[in-house]
Amino acid sequence: MRQDSVNTMTHEFKRPISVAVAKIALIPHYLQKGDSERVQQYVQQSILELNKLNTYTERIQKLSNNSGETITLNEEHIHLQDFFTSLVEKYENAEEKSVKINLSMETRQTTVYAELLHFSNIMDNLIENAIKYSKENSVQIDIHVSDEKNRLRISVKDNGLGISEKDLPRIFQKFYRSEQKNIQQRTGFGLGLTYVKALVEAHAGDIEVESKIGVGTEFIVSFPIQNDAE
Repeated sequence: MRQDSVNTMTHEFKRPISVAVAKIALIPHYLQKGDSERVQQYVQQSILELNKLNTYTERIQKLSNNSGETITLNEEHIHLQDFFTSLVEKYENAEEKSVKINLSMETRQTTVYAELLHFSNIMDNLIENAIKYSKENSVQIDIHVSDEKNRLRISVKDNGLGISEKDLPRIFQKFYRSEQKNIQQRTGFGLGLTYVKALVEAHAGDIEVESKIGVGTEFIVSFPIQNDAE
């Protein structure tokens, strides 16, 4: 159990550290070129990744102390096109597997009103699960952003291992992990989706899942639509 915990924490910490290091390493190059806009972009992305690392650390501390977690929100209008374009770029440049993400933006909304760190954590968790539970070294993910009544709908669909009908009702439960052998081989606390659901609901949103073994999984999150700030 100790070794499993270490492996999982290492996996959780590796991505934000590696992304931040990669972005920071590029800053001197763009400073020399006088590209202040790109420098500012990489600084902001690095800060976001380091804040995620801090969030992971706090989650583990609370888990160790068996204390509850209160989610506080510092909401802002997040530009959707910029956010998802940057998200696709980050994961398609990942080194672990070949990742192809198809992004479809079919929404009239330009922003979503959310906490940037938490919104980013939601999307990161869903995409990383799609990559982690893929069948091959090549992963295809479809992200579809659209409007549904008075809500912003975000679908993340993969072509991975899929989730059994037996497991589907329990995947958001804390510490729950499928007994499927090919799932157990992947490291995990069984906390990621529990955390995602809590973050979505803290934003007055909803999350649903559809899946079929051997075909893939689709997570659908929806958020209330609020007018852009004046």
